[in-house]
Amino acid sequence: MKTIGDFFKKFSHIKPTARVIRKIMVSILDKKNIPITEDEIVYSSGIIYIKSNQSVKNEVFILKQTLLKELEEGLNRKTVTDIR
Repeated sequence: MKTIGDFFKKFSHIKPTARVIRKIMVSILDKKNIPITEDEIVYSSGIIYIKSNQSVKNEVFILKQTLLKELEEGLNRKTVTDIR
C-alpha cells in the first residue's frame, strides 16, 4: 500500500510560476522598504530582471545575495539563480 508521501512525490518536480515568484519578490522587497511593483519584475529562465529606476536597481544589487537566500526560503527550492 502506498503512503501519502508517495502520492505527493509526483508533484515535487513542479516549479512555481512566474507570477508566484514575482509576488514573493515584491513582498520581500516591500519588507526591505524598496518601492517596486509586480509589473517592474520579469522572471525568465531562472533569472529575475528588474525594470525600474536606477536607484531601485542599485539597492537590489547591493542586497542581491540576501534576496536570493530569502527567495529560496520562500519558495522552498532554488529556482531563481540570479537577479539582474
